[in-house]
Amino acid sequence: MDFQRAEGDCTQRADERISESGPSTEINIWNRKAKKMTQLKKLLSPIQIGKMELPNRICMGELGPNGDGRGCPSQRTIDFYAARAKGGAGLVIVGGSYPGKSGATSRWGTWLFEDAVIPGWARMVKVLRQANPEVKIGVQLLHCGRQMHVHAEGAFADNKPVAPSAISYQFGIVPHELTTEEVGEVVEEYVESTRRAQEAGFDCIDLHGAHGYLISQFLSPYSNRRTDRYGGSVENRARFACEIIEGIKERCGEDFPVLIKINCRDYVHAPEQIDLEHTKAVVPFLEHAGADEIHISGGQHESYLAVPVSPYTIPRAFFAEETGEIRKIARVPIGTSCRINDLELAEKLLSEGKTDLIWMARPFMSDPEFPNKAKEGRLDEIRTCIGCCTCIDMLWDDWMREWRCAINPETMRERMLPVVRSVNPKKVLVIGGGPAGCEAGCAAAESGHQVALWEKEESLGGQVNLCMVIPSKYEFGNIPRYYQARLKALGVSVELKRDATVDRVKEFNPDVVILATGSFMERPPITGVDGSGVVFATDVIGGRRPAGERVVIIGGGVVGMETAELLSGQGKKVVMVVRSKLGRGMVRMIYHILRGKLEKEGVEILTKTRTLEIDSAGVRVMLPGGEERFIEADTVILATGSRGNRSLLDVLEGIVPEIHVIGDALKPRNMMTAIYQGAMAGRALDDYHPKKWKQ
Repeated sequence: MDFQRAEGDCTQRADERISESGPSTEINIWNRKAKKMTQLKKLLSPIQIGKMELPNRICMGELGPNGDGRGCPSQRTIDFYAARAKGGAGLVIVGGSYPGKSGATSRWGTWLFEDAVIPGWARMVKVLRQANPEVKIGVQLLHCGRQMHVHAEGAFADNKPVAPSAISYQFGIVPHELTTEEVGEVVEEYVESTRRAQEAGFDCIDLHGAHGYLISQFLSPYSNRRTDRYGGSVENRARFACEIIEGIKERCGEDFPVLIKINCRDYVHAPEQIDLEHTKAVVPFLEHAGADEIHISGGQHESYLAVPVSPYTIPRAFFAEETGEIRKIARVPIGTSCRINDLELAEKLLSEGKTDLIWMARPFMSDPEFPNKAKEGRLDEIRTCIGCCTCIDMLWDDWMREWRCAINPETMRERMLPVVRSVNPKKVLVIGGGPAGCEAGCAAAESGHQVALWEKEESLGGQVNLCMVIPSKYEFGNIPRYYQARLKALGVSVELKRDATVDRVKEFNPDVVILATGSFMERPPITGVDGSGVVFATDVIGGRRPAGERVVIIGGGVVGMETAELLSGQGKKVVMVVRSKLGRGMVRMIYHILRGKLEKEGVEILTKTRTLEIDSAGVRVMLPGGEERFIEADTVILATGSRGNRSLLDVLEGIVPEIHVIGDALKPRNMMTAIYQGAMAGRALDDYHPKKWKQ
């Protein structure tokens, strides 16, 4: 049997799947009317994994280690996972945790390679069981192998990456090739770590055998060039994983469930790599060794596609077709993963026989309660993950000590942002229905205040409504959908197409006004900037102003880049003029994907270039070397920044006793900051400090 796939064929299949994705081929979340309980019978039905029964088929995958510096989960990590256990998942996997020091990237991770950590892990298990006695709890073992970052903050001294072969990771150094004896020692580390997990009270162990980590490195011909019993044939390359599983079963008992995640494809630039046929050949070996469940993923951290950490540019349920093919030949339950952020889609996959289990991770960050909301028929109140990857960007920035969710301000702040009922309920008016205003309205209502929200446009969402125009970001429509449902459930009076004049505010007579009036784009000091052919990017994206066939975009932040994406996709000739660095402040993964797309579509990008003058024929610029150039253009689009709209602040001071300014009105930044400020403002109405909310 041929287990190799030509790179070109693999790339073509992936590109076809991406090009076919979008609102027309998937469940349209924005237009969904889930007023009654959607039938999720399969998803919410129990399933047996070995001797372990799950109450439903929703499995929470690992979401980063976040340790206390001594190998145990930190208090914030325990709080985070407890909220997810309480939320109603069938299985919660914590970790990933290092089985051995040789596979550890940072001391800020967690590990199970010494007995000293058992009490800390046992404490976590106890807290999660108190949160939900029905949930099953497992811990994932993750050995970085050659993907270990030796220069990470908190790295273990003199630690060098190890691997099946001395082939370097794209972003790392050449690893030490494990000897046959050393392979056996690593197997023993996995087995002993599982024994410690069992002693701490976990219900199962989950082995990370995907994404280019150590088990995956052994499985893949891309990274395994050994000639001993651990290399060569599929059976030999699977031997390392099989010996780990067999060792666990021998030491922890046949009834202790072993789960393993593996790739269906590697998506790397190499003729030899894991593909579907290879994975179908591996599965029987894992089953024979004793694996009780296998869940399917794909990609490595050096993959040419944005997998395994998949942003909104990757279609949902990306590996479902491969999972379905693997399930046909498997004897144990098979799970699938990758951007399954909608429960109706999950039910569809189960009903069609594509999978037995649904694995999700980031959707639990955006809404830990979504399984319970599904059981209660409150689908429109689910705060759906939008795949923006802000969480991943923060996690990588802070070397596994910290992560946040752009749309859920409570993530990793479960103890810091509790909902406390007010002892002095107030009459609150929120002006502005963007993410900041909507979050403030929700938080204030949850705290027991009487809340009204006025929005001058015909729908909630603010700048998010512009995001939805970008084809790849249509799922951002989940944000206003959620707020519309949540505000209604909390009894907030929402008035659309309602301008907040001074007289109307006086007549309403609020105790508190929360100003969430957003921002407006500014014209930079450039000669000719007031010309008739010069327009704002937001007006072009929003359809209020047309763009000609030849376009110059001044500004290279997220608005400028997405405007270029939109217009180049319409076949227009686009030139971007960027004063400094392209993509400043963007999530790095999104930036690299978007830049690659712009280059592929022929967008000319001029960085470190100054705009000198605009006239009716085009734009005169100065290039980095001092040379001037004239660029012909029918339309010049400004994406050079914005200023907070605080026009109501001065006129309302002295009329309203308490005023909070939040979101872009305070200072234009990003959606995560705006939503967090809304959450804080809505919770701080009993502890008002004027300077804090107006600066």
